[in-house]
Amino acid sequence: MRSIIPGESLGEEGAGDGCSWTSFDTPAYVRRGLAVEEMWLTLQGKLQHTWTEWSGPMGMLCSQLRHQADGLEKFRPWLGSDEDLARLLELDRRLNFRLKYPPGKSLWLWPLKGSLKRLRQMGLHLNEAWAKHLATLDLGPLNRARELYNRWYILEKECAMRSVRLAAGGFEMLPMATVKDLEQQHAALPIFEMR
Repeated sequence: MRSIIPGESLGEEGAGDGCSWTSFDTPAYVRRGLAVEEMWLTLQGKLQHTWTEWSGPMGMLCSQLRHQADGLEKFRPWLGSDEDLARLLELDRRLNFRLKYPPGKSLWLWPLKGSLKRLRQMGLHLNEAWAKHLATLDLGPLNRARELYNRWYILEKECAMRSVRLAAGGFEMLPMATVKDLEQQHAALPIFEMR
């Protein structure tokens, strides 16, 4: 088998397809697909880091209240409905904060009502700040990479495999990323109502 240098035409051995490739390098279509996936994962990683940082104080307060009340269910009399209790429990699950040194059970729940109100306010503020943060993200580079993937992937794969049928098999065009996609990945926190 003749070794092909990048940029060299296959000529007669390439069945006249005129594609360029190298037998010693990762195919261009694979590199392109990996690059697009890496951009998406990097963006998700950055968002997760920011979310963890921003939600930390709220998670800490929610966890403190859980320990002090000996279960968030104890706050049901102060909540608007059973659905609000479900929202509070879902909030705790989503924040998933574990205190290194949890406080002991409080003798009286009444002093905790102010902290419960503060938890609700923190949720409202965090949701608003997070929505603004997502709206300011520049998705241009990611979408340009996806557009180029959609345009060149099949051709580059065809050059590597030398078969139109094999190149097109299983290919799905990538949609352009939107803020809505990010909101689905990082949904707003549930907000409970109080009496």
